[in-house]
Amino acid sequence: MKALPILAVLVVAALALFLSGCDMGVEKPVKDGTGPLAVTIARTREAPDYHSPLDWWTANHPHGISDGVFSERECMLCHVPQDSCNKCHDYVGVKQVNADGR
Repeated sequence: MKALPILAVLVVAALALFLSGCDMGVEKPVKDGTGPLAVTIARTREAPDYHSPLDWWTANHPHGISDGVFSERECMLCHVPQDSCNKCHDYVGVKQVNADGR
């Protein structure tokens, strides 16, 4: 009977370690943030109205490309992929944007 409490403690400890590992997530890319995942967008032009709100745009811009509303090449008029697009694309696991728009 003494083995049961020891087994219960071990199971609880293993579960606690497993769940604490789930909480250690990777820092998300942040616009104008700091660190290696900081997303920077040069202010050579004012952001178009359709980029607002930014959270909506971030989640939905792939549809504009896939639906042919605009191309990656048009995005490159304002965005530098290494400083903006690809940090987020790497984070979410989608293909990188090439500067030549392909």
